[in-house]
Amino acid sequence: MAATPPRPSLNLRVGMVLYLYADFTYDPKPKYFLVVDPSDPPRLLMINTNLIPAYERRPELRDCQVPLRARDCRGLIEHDCWIDCTAVFDYFSVVDIESQIARREGQIKGHLIRESLIAVREALDEDVRISQLEKGRILEQLDSFLD
Repeated sequence: MAATPPRPSLNLRVGMVLYLYADFTYDPKPKYFLVVDPSDPPRLLMINTNLIPAYERRPELRDCQVPLRARDCRGLIEHDCWIDCTAVFDYFSVVDIESQIARREGQIKGHLIRESLIAVREALDEDVRISQLEKGRILEQLDSFLD
């Protein structure tokens, strides 16, 4: 019996949209995430259906929410939503993501268009909640991808 060839490692890239089960959220469920740094652990931004109500009342947080229109995203998302650029998630290792993808189909949704990534870069640059070190690392990744 022939040995099963090794499965190629996941090639995460800046701009990838993933659909992953998030057991660390208030309401654990599958969520959309944007890869902004493909290192291990990858740095991800959460994509939310609605604006967080508290953010609507605080302009400095509201300005760090990037709208995504379903019609502009070529099947990546099913409805209009928002990329939250005020919190970076590094709860998943590459192995965790590979495991989720192996268990369910359709976990890699595709890639954001350049214009949306530019808007994400601008929102991250304006954010006041992410540490300067973390933000600098992510902006470097985005800049390399966008150049």
